[in-house]
Amino acid sequence: MGQPIAIEAVKPLVRSTIAAHTFFTSQTVLDDNGDSMELEEAALNNPALGQCVTVLPLLDAELMSLQGHGAALLRVGLAVRFAVNPAKHQLDVLEMMRKGTGALLAYSIADKRDCFSVAPKAFIISDGDPGLLAYTCFFEKACVMRYTD
Repeated sequence: MGQPIAIEAVKPLVRSTIAAHTFFTSQTVLDDNGDSMELEEAALNNPALGQCVTVLPLLDAELMSLQGHGAALLRVGLAVRFAVNPAKHQLDVLEMMRKGTGALLAYSIADKRDCFSVAPKAFIISDGDPGLLAYTCFFEKACVMRYTD
């Protein structure tokens, strides 16, 4: 069994895995680095789309084990927001959640070294904006964080 991926590769892997699924080929899938709000708004207000998938910043991490000097095996928490503009959407947000989760779990089956799992709190509704229907889904993944170069 190989080593889990580096912590800095987790978010790009989530984004690329979801984006590669045929269900999401014509949709916006963003990697949020604190600068995606305008891109999300544009996708949600686009009459042809009206939906957006956003991989949020890593939420937290728990130490699984030390990996020798300068490295630790962590289990990170991550979140993906599936959002639709109720006035413009063409897709069912629950279907988006199901397909996105399926893409991550299918990747896990293909490569056991990079296993994703659904977090104990699987999802929450995000209903703070009247022009938005969004669910945030939570996942966990093992990764390595190196503390030295």
